[in-house]
Amino acid sequence: MILYFYEAVVLVMASTITGVAIGMFVGYTITLQFCLVLDNKVTIFFPWQQFAIIMILTFICAFLSTVGPTYVLTKK
Repeated sequence: MILYFYEAVVLVMASTITGVAIGMFVGYTITLQFCLVLDNKVTIFFPWQQFAIIMILTFICAFLSTVGPTYVLTKK
């Protein structure tokens, strides 16, 4: 059961980190173009609180998606 949980955590964490990295890259590119057109200073903001909430929710989802079905299968 723990092995399935670890597998789900690795998959979800990798997907989350990849999604955040791609989102930051696209957001930075759009912000850079916007600031270049308007001749503004480029500022980068990363929402750490939202990132922490997302990471906590990924652990919860990984736990719920593996422990319940695995528990049912091991009881059969």
